[in-house]
Amino acid sequence: MTLCFQKIKKNSKQIFFPLALVALFVLLPVNILGQGVKQGVLSSAAAAAKASNSSLAFHSPAEAKAAAKAAAPPGFTSFSRFTLTNLPQGSPLHWFAFAFVYLSTFWTLFLLRRYNRA
Repeated sequence: MTLCFQKIKKNSKQIFFPLALVALFVLLPVNILGQGVKQGVLSSAAAAAKASNSSLAFHSPAEAKAAAKAAAPPGFTSFSRFTLTNLPQGSPLHWFAFAFVYLSTFWTLFLLRRYNRA
């Protein structure tokens, strides 16, 4: 039983450690650089301002921040900056996430095939 657990642990490290590095140093910066959450909050604030027939001319930054927070669509959180949600719709940066899915699938299948042949 211990030998089986050690093999599973070894293979899990071989699979997930490289994928975690790629995600940390490639996907995370791409997602952080996007402005989708900010645009979503600003467009929601503009829509709320139009609905209430008021302008977006706030007297203080605190009022602007409070209005943007109140108008933010549900589901936008500070964590959203680190996810694919932060990329604007139709952005070519979505290809990084798409490529990562295929890279992780092929990497996992390659290692599992190598493991089963041994």
